[in-house]
Amino acid sequence: MPITLCMIVKNESEWIGQCLDSARGLVDQIVVVDTGSSDGTVEIARKHGAEVYFFEWNDDTSAARNESLKHANRDWILVLDADEAIARQDFDKVRELARSAEFDGFSLIQRNYTNDTYREDFLWAVNDPYAESKGFTGWVPKLIVRLFRNKPGTRFEGVAHELVEGSIKKCGGKYAAVEVPIHHFKERKSADYLRAKPGHYRRIGEKKLAAEPRNPRAWYELGAVEREEGNFLKAVEYFEKAVELDGKFVEAYQGLGSCCSKLGDLDRAIAAFKKAIELNESYPTPYFSLGVVYSRLGRLNDARDAIEEGLKRNPHDFNAMTNLGAIYEQGGHPEIGVKILQEVVRMDNANARAFYNLGVTLEKLSRAKEAADAHEKAAELNYANKEEALRRARVLREAGK
Repeated sequence: MPITLCMIVKNESEWIGQCLDSARGLVDQIVVVDTGSSDGTVEIARKHGAEVYFFEWNDDTSAARNESLKHANRDWILVLDADEAIARQDFDKVRELARSAEFDGFSLIQRNYTNDTYREDFLWAVNDPYAESKGFTGWVPKLIVRLFRNKPGTRFEGVAHELVEGSIKKCGGKYAAVEVPIHHFKERKSADYLRAKPGHYRRIGEKKLAAEPRNPRAWYELGAVEREEGNFLKAVEYFEKAVELDGKFVEAYQGLGSCCSKLGDLDRAIAAFKKAIELNESYPTPYFSLGVVYSRLGRLNDARDAIEEGLKRNPHDFNAMTNLGAIYEQGGHPEIGVKILQEVVRMDNANARAFYNLGVTLEKLSRAKEAADAHEKAAELNYANKEEALRRARVLREAGK
């Protein structure tokens, strides 16, 4: 079935060519709505065969998205941002989805690539089959409908963090989640862009909240902005309001717990993580977060149990495995800790914290040479406390002379 690629852009000359190249051969029409570019974005889009239309930006992302939908004349619509791409190896999958008679839309997995391994829901890119993940340690996944049937009633809703899912349901349609990624490279954008983005989301998020004060997602989205900026007290207020309005909002409980943990309110953090688990037992992140809090309280058995439950649901979370190795070491079982940490560094040989923890655990077993090697590797990988790693390695080397 023919597909239209719909995009909204502003000053994306560095990225739009890559995005359009990625979709060449998959889409039959390209619609680009420009909201005020002053660089070469429009010219690059036209060179790639795009129909370019103009829209005056009004802090309403859905309005801009819906302007692009007006010009789509193919049966299905694929939505991408300029800093995203679709992999060629998934073209046949997308074409097959667009032949569906049952569904009117599909949630693709937006892979938000990052090297920040402490992000919630972080997934490691070890042995990943996609070339797009190269240069990143992993990604944070987000399910979002980006492929949908071109029907008159299907429109984006929400001035910020706009979604099309609601309108598909209102029209009596259905959408399904599928294992097709959208590759999102936001963290490779300029430092100026990354500094300005939270302010942009805060401004339009506040506008959304004013328009929809009873919308729990509006409160959650502002909480996420404040958490990202380190404003944890403010974020707690927003997350609390989100769960007040929707007592089953799992992500809001997780956000509330993570901010309470940052603020040292550990009892409250535990309660929030437990509520998230109660609402969705298959969601691994709250188990891992709960394990970290229990560890801080010295409740090592509880920490171990929580992390191991999380690993049943996501067995390749290397942060959780690294924490588990440290918990076994602190709990008097360094031999188990070593096995876990050796498995981590085997699968991820750029994990500085795992090498450091491995060194500490090997010291407990009097395996001085291996411990020194691990500490030196951690330092080589720019471990956060590099000097301490080198000091430990030096002491171990001197003791072994």
